[in-house]
Amino acid sequence: MRPGEYFKTEEGQAYLHDKRKMERIYASAEHEPKSKKAFRSRATTEDKRAFQAEASKWMGLLDLTPLRGPVVVDMSFHPVGANPPSIEKLPKSYLDLLERRVGTDGSFTNERLVFQNDRQVKMLMVRYSLGLAATPQVSATVTARRHFVADLELVRRIERGDFEEPRDFGHRRWRDREHDRSQIFGHEHGHKLEDALEHLRELNLWPQKARVDWGEGAFERMRSFYRHCAQQALLGDSDRFIGSLLLDLPELWKRRPREWLMKFASSSRGLLVSRPVSFSVGHAPRREGDTTMFAEALQRALGGFMKSYPLLFPLLTQLSVTIFHVPPLPGRDGTDGKDLDNLARLIIPKVKEVFRPPSTIWHAHQTFAVSSSDSRISDWARTQTEIHRRIPAIAVSRYCAIELPRVPGDPRDGEVALAFGDGQQIESLWDQIDDFVGDWERSLRG
Repeated sequence: MRPGEYFKTEEGQAYLHDKRKMERIYASAEHEPKSKKAFRSRATTEDKRAFQAEASKWMGLLDLTPLRGPVVVDMSFHPVGANPPSIEKLPKSYLDLLERRVGTDGSFTNERLVFQNDRQVKMLMVRYSLGLAATPQVSATVTARRHFVADLELVRRIERGDFEEPRDFGHRRWRDREHDRSQIFGHEHGHKLEDALEHLRELNLWPQKARVDWGEGAFERMRSFYRHCAQQALLGDSDRFIGSLLLDLPELWKRRPREWLMKFASSSRGLLVSRPVSFSVGHAPRREGDTTMFAEALQRALGGFMKSYPLLFPLLTQLSVTIFHVPPLPGRDGTDGKDLDNLARLIIPKVKEVFRPPSTIWHAHQTFAVSSSDSRISDWARTQTEIHRRIPAIAVSRYCAIELPRVPGDPRDGEVALAFGDGQQIESLWDQIDDFVGDWERSLRG
């Protein structure tokens, strides 16, 4: 079999996927996550160097020079100290550390480490775990965007069984095997949402006397539980649909001259920046005065979203935010829009202010536990209250910022659109892809 034919088979694609995984670059350190402001202290020099040490090791092992093309970055932050920085303040300081090496005095040198400039980051996934870790940790994974795009393409091939059969031996396609997993993001949460809504409708029909007899606290706890289930199902469906649309975009990112595929990918990209998937907040600030206009447009859009989805408010589950950025056409004055992490710094604080998402499930439901007439529950609740007192009550748990390719008809100044998902989902999109492909690869071996 010729090499070109082999790489079109399942085994060949599995080999290429493993090769891409081996070329990922990792960085991590066991210290409290720090904002850029906190990293200005000379006392943080060792923390900076510790984070860079692993990245430097991987660059050496892989014999890589700093990446020059678009990159994808996945970051996770696990604070355990009191009053940690909020999620949008953390990526910038660590992106800087991935860009330039620090000297012995903690100041940045001109020597590049993982990539040349953080403007190369075209997809940024950030996770923020509050109250879950025993020890503080910061970690980051970086890969070339072309590798991430190839992984997206592989997922679609697996779902469709789009592989050539080897000529030298027979086997069954993965979709025909016993442990078939045809959809990476699982099934819709529609039945869970409908079940929760049905329970809420039934509870609303209860007469006041029955509510009192059963116990007003118990009734409210039950209603809160089903509202939480409904919100999580609704937000989970949003995540699932966004992920499935992203799988259609490789043709646009790769700029392949296959017209029918480009049109198909363009329609999926169009859905990502329009209702019901997301809502537009105009273009990212580019010129003087744009920041104020953007903030006002964001305020109006968030208020409109709350009116359109009353079931979600007040929020009783954690929240994730997806930011889609369609870049502007390059300007003669050099104003090319915002970096993804800087865009998140404009958006996330306003989302927290307007939506007030609970940072943990405890913060969403603690009132019922603290007020319980059961002394065992209330004693436990008071202990948990003390533990969670050091954690911000309001926080976004995850965000993903993606620069989408421009298509004909896009506004000259670009566009920013927002979507919301389930913040309790611990895995990033990248993790879900790895899990899905890993199951497929194990099926090939077994």
